[in-house]
Amino acid sequence: IRRQRQMCIRDSYSLAWRTAFERARALLGTSRDEASRSRQQEKLRLATLDIRPVTCLRHQAERGGGLGVITLAFSPDGECLFAGSEGGTLWQWSIVHEQLEHSWEGHEGDVWSVAVSPDGTLLASAGEDGTVALWQLRSRSEIRRLDGELGAANAVAFSPDGSLVAAGGDNGTIRFWEVRGGRPLHDLPAHGGPVYGLAFSPDGSLLASAGNNWSVSLWDVHRRSEVRSFQVGEELPANCVAFSPDGALLAAGAESGPVHIWNGLTGGEVHRLEGHEKSVNAVAFSPDGSLLASASADRAVRVWSARFGWPVHTLERHGDWVTSVIFSPDGSLLASGSYDMTVWLWLVQ
Repeated sequence: IRRQRQMCIRDSYSLAWRTAFERARALLGTSRDEASRSRQQEKLRLATLDIRPVTCLRHQAERGGGLGVITLAFSPDGECLFAGSEGGTLWQWSIVHEQLEHSWEGHEGDVWSVAVSPDGTLLASAGEDGTVALWQLRSRSEIRRLDGELGAANAVAFSPDGSLVAAGGDNGTIRFWEVRGGRPLHDLPAHGGPVYGLAFSPDGSLLASAGNNWSVSLWDVHRRSEVRSFQVGEELPANCVAFSPDGALLAAGAESGPVHIWNGLTGGEVHRLEGHEKSVNAVAFSPDGSLLASASADRAVRVWSARFGWPVHTLERHGDWVTSVIFSPDGSLLASGSYDMTVWLWLVQ
């Protein structure tokens, strides 16, 4: 009887293990099938994705004065597009009417970066003259000029709640200001040289910076400390950086050409996107996070699958370096700016 009980127990354990194994194998198979179906669905979606040029703002830009377009920013409602240029000019276009609404002189020297506040009331511009200007968009009047002693101010970004503005400069400093009163808060020593790109995470807890020491740094905004560093190569600077809308991915472009995508949580490289022949000057995620656009000195804009790293489209209309690229807030448009004095609007559908 004891032996029979032992055999029954052994058989029951064996059955339990077999059942668990079969269940695990079935789940794994289901997971693989779902992953395969997901890849196929994404391939089909991207194969039918159409991105076509709809408007060139060349003539408007020329009437606005200045030279090449360096930086772009959409208003939160997507109705206006702002640009900074060589020579210090700022432009504002109506997307609805596809025409220049206003232009004004913003800086002595080139405007390297522009950003619109989350509520759409302010424009921040960073210039070669080392200052950050805050503009009231309703009146287009300057409300504050922030001198961060940065050397040239190369990058500017608003925090997602609109309470902070950060700028990075040639002297290797990132400075934070309070937007409401313009009070300087603190500095972060970064990259041992010029800081070329900045991006806040969607929740505002982190700031990513691209700089001269071949790396992208991730900073804890509240603790004022570096969390992680990502290498983009050797001896060539990182030019630009962007967070995905959910904050899970971090993308960067460098002088060396490839576009890098990392897992922001683990720091692991997810994709290394090869295709550009020269330096990558700007990167931008689509609002749904499925696409990544990159702008390069090779005169092309490339669009990639952010999830799988596949090339989707190559957009070639510019006659000089493409300096900037950005999606509209609803994802229906892609804007690209260039030293050829044009801004192209591309329909994404």
